[in-house]
Amino acid sequence: MDSVLNRALTKDPGDRFERCADFARALSHRLTAEAPGDPGITRQSTSPVAGTAPNTAPFRSRRRTAVLVPAVLGVLLLAATVVAGVEFVRADRTEAPTAREETTTTITTATSVAPPPPAPPPPTTEVTDTVTDTVTTAPAAPSAAVIGANCAPLDSTAATESGVTAYCSSVPGSGATIWSLAQGEVPSPTSTPPQDPTEEPLPTEEAFPVLTCMEQTGQTRRECRRDIRDSNGQPPLP
Repeated sequence: MDSVLNRALTKDPGDRFERCADFARALSHRLTAEAPGDPGITRQSTSPVAGTAPNTAPFRSRRRTAVLVPAVLGVLLLAATVVAGVEFVRADRTEAPTAREETTTTITTATSVAPPPPAPPPPTTEVTDTVTDTVTTAPAAPSAAVIGANCAPLDSTAATESGVTAYCSSVPGSGATIWSLAQGEVPSPTSTPPQDPTEEPLPTEEAFPVLTCMEQTGQTRRECRRDIRDSNGQPPLP
């Protein structure tokens, strides 16, 4: 009977009885197989004693045994059924949390995806207007003609400081040209003013132009020489 109870109470559901009826049937079969026989009954039934009155005690014992054995079997069967039912319920309750614990719940977390950043604005090109001031320089007014100073080209004209027209004329016997009030060829001076004793003698190349200036303008020797040298770009007088 231990093997039947051990199978009913095993923790592995696969090793237990599938139904309570199977458990009760196995338990009843085991109890019936293990019940001991009554040898006295067999002997009495087969060997009656002659000349004696029938003994009623064995009959009562047999009847008591016949009543007690089924009663005991019924009680054991009921107890085994109750125990098996309790074990089945407990096993089911034990398996239910295990099954629930083994259930994996998958939680899908929605990931919020940030929108892409806006495209950068196109590069700004700064257009710089460069204003160029063009300064128009008026041509310099021609310098006043200095009588006796060098000039070019031949036969050109210019005004003196006093506004008189001067002509670029040729020096007689030379290829040089000087400003003169006479057009064409410069006439030779007719008068030679006396030299100032404080002045140095005139160089030969300056004598004709200075004398022409003195005769045509009435200036002194020093004044004419100074103006002529300034106009020709020569060093000033000491």
